[in-house]
Amino acid sequence: MSKPEGERMPGHGGERRRHERCVVDGGERPVEVVTYAGTPGVRCTGVRDIGLGGMRLTLSGPERPGARVTLSVALGGEDEQVEVVAQVVWARRAAPHEVGIRFLEVDASRLASHLR
Repeated sequence: MSKPEGERMPGHGGERRRHERCVVDGGERPVEVVTYAGTPGVRCTGVRDIGLGGMRLTLSGPERPGARVTLSVALGGEDEQVEVVAQVVWARRAAPHEVGIRFLEVDASRLASHLR
């Protein structure tokens, strides 16, 4: 993973994150969403970036802001998955369907050790 400097989300004004995000580039410590439960029929097709407070995902279809979603996330190099409960903060309804999610429940210590 590489850490962007000052990356801003297109079309989302000023940066409001409390935690730095790491761009997922498939390097030595990849991040993969194994299961995604949100809108029926919608699945996660990729992880764009991740931080202690949330992540940006690419989905197979649209998701609505405010939706509560659950995920199982595989952190490269670890046997167990991290279970996450999150809320969709923003969503791009046109393809590519991207969402920004805020973690509501996550094992922050496991996530932090992976992101270092």
